[in-house]
Amino acid sequence: EWSTVTVRVGVSVTGGVTLRADSRMTFDNATIGSLTHQAGADIGVLLQSASTFDSLAVTGTVTLGGDILVSLLPGFAPAIGTQFPILTAGSITGIPTFDFSQAPLANGLIWNVALSPTSLSLVVAAPGIPGDFNLNGLVDGADFLLWQRGGSPNPLSSGDLALWKANYGASAMATPATSAVPEPHAW
Repeated sequence: EWSTVTVRVGVSVTGGVTLRADSRMTFDNATIGSLTHQAGADIGVLLQSASTFDSLAVTGTVTLGGDILVSLLPGFAPAIGTQFPILTAGSITGIPTFDFSQAPLANGLIWNVALSPTSLSLVVAAPGIPGDFNLNGLVDGADFLLWQRGGSPNPLSSGDLALWKANYGASAMATPATSAVPEPHAW
């Protein structure tokens, strides 16, 4: 049985919230003082439109360790490039596991997770070169750093690391055609 913690619109909690195993939290544009998200605990996030989605502001620290379950409002199909800043905080540590099974995207689109020391966003993207987690057209050290910080599609997974290793150095940039440059005429 679930023990549910719900934070609703307009509610500000100055204290902290600890989500223990077998608990679930949903929120809708709320503010809390701190959040500890333990293994086995779920955070539910509903994306209703490009401008209406669950978000949580934490004035202090966030420690992530459980699951984030993402769902789409029936009929909503987010477009490529749509970003959902679902969490902001004074500081964020830890890596959650994401479940996008209730948030299917159109063919050819994928979910990316952008995790920084102070924010967590979900981004709809087109798949590029496998291992190019920052989608800049190059598989390099910046992608490895993003993987280390949990910013790959399957945070800290061995599968994402293997994609990065297998494609390290790959580039989507076209190689410029080379042609002979004529020598300048002598005076």
